[in-house]
Amino acid sequence: MGGLLKPLLKTARTATRIVAASDADEKSKAGADYVCDGVDDQVEIQAAINALPSAGGKVSITAGNYKLYSWINLVKNDVTVMGEGGGTNLIATFPDGDVLAVGDGIVTTARVSLRDLRFSTNVTRTSGSYVKFNKCFQVSLTHFYMENAYCAIYLLSTTEAYIGIADIRNTGRDAIMVEGGGDHHLFRMVLDNPDIVNEGTGVCWLDGETLIIADIDVINFQNGLLIDPEAGKRTRWGFFKGAILDTNKDNGLSILADGGTVSGLNFTGCWTSSNTSCGILLDISPNGGVVEGISLINHISLRNGLAGLRIANSAIRDVNITGSYIISNSQTTAGDRHGIEIVAGVRNFLINNTIAKNGWAQGNTQNYGLGFDAGDTGDFVIANCDFTNNLNGAIINLNQLTGPNRVVKNVVGFLNENSGAETFSGDGVATAFSFAHGLFDIPTHVEISPKSTDAAGDYYWSADATNITVTFPTAPAAGTNNVVFSWRAKV
Repeated sequence: MGGLLKPLLKTARTATRIVAASDADEKSKAGADYVCDGVDDQVEIQAAINALPSAGGKVSITAGNYKLYSWINLVKNDVTVMGEGGGTNLIATFPDGDVLAVGDGIVTTARVSLRDLRFSTNVTRTSGSYVKFNKCFQVSLTHFYMENAYCAIYLLSTTEAYIGIADIRNTGRDAIMVEGGGDHHLFRMVLDNPDIVNEGTGVCWLDGETLIIADIDVINFQNGLLIDPEAGKRTRWGFFKGAILDTNKDNGLSILADGGTVSGLNFTGCWTSSNTSCGILLDISPNGGVVEGISLINHISLRNGLAGLRIANSAIRDVNITGSYIISNSQTTAGDRHGIEIVAGVRNFLINNTIAKNGWAQGNTQNYGLGFDAGDTGDFVIANCDFTNNLNGAIINLNQLTGPNRVVKNVVGFLNENSGAETFSGDGVATAFSFAHGLFDIPTHVEISPKSTDAAGDYYWSADATNITVTFPTAPAAGTNNVVFSWRAKV
């Protein structure tokens, strides 16, 4: 607070203010407009921001340690605050409240860029965020490092935020919270808690539209990515690519709709692995809500404690799982959970070109590739999948579904349609001829086509879980290989 405030008239940088730390080298101090003394260093930084003209400008913060005893407020447009990478260390010495607040939530603050900064603390943070954008437009925070925050970054009612190329470590609650606004880009970040037990979420999306996430690694949170709008709020139009959600204490990806609406989310090439509960959980709270239009393309859900993917509410609609791998889940108790789990009543979903099995040297733990709860689930297509090499089979309870328009075809490890040709020798007495159909359940549709004279005439068929039986009112004549017919059956 008692640092040197000495605005200089240097025409070459009239829109630039330089702040030097108390422990900066003498050259940096000599060239600075403001020199801190290691106490209340936010005063000098705030003064530099305030000294910029109305047209904006740049505040350059040299390498060094800056002890902040209170917050810094930036409500001016067209401002860049730039440090010198990890060497510019902003140390929050207070436990509560925001450290750097951009915008006041009343008037829009636009075109602010923060970069090459480090945020840390020497106390236990119990509330607030390191950086809060409140009613801002076209802002960025890049090339930064944060450690030991309560909440690292909070985007509130902000549009077009670019957050990336960063490392956020040991966060007490949420690393990044997004509430309101839209058109946000989160990219090239590692969010990890290697040294503490986190009680929050890597990325928490509560409201807004058009969230774009690319190439982030979220490790050791309660939930990796949580999408959870309350009543009257919506999270829609999300595009997620290359997100790794790993070793979280609950779920890797949780979409929970606490009364609000979730719609139009596309996950491409993402990863959910080694999470204590599910790799992916889609659910709706008792408060109601909507979850619809979720696409998982080329996803890997591997080695999670419970299910690889669980659709846990019957009101969820329009889920697309394509080209994905659901491998060796149910790690908590082998044989207890399935790769993909779907509760009764779910409608309008597609599972295509997907592998759900045990393998990849991750253990023989997954019970079934796909597990249904009995009920009126319908209007779905499951096609071109491989559900082999699970503990007890490919699909369970498909025959217990009563909903309409259930299509299952070309599933390796699970036969629901089969055909063949059978040849018998009549003895003039036997009227019934049985053969195995090889289907997973009792066929509901059977076609019999006689291929010999003695097999022609009246007959009827019946079936159980193992065999189809063709019965003639009158025994065919005795002969060798004289009762021949082809057949086709499906469930």
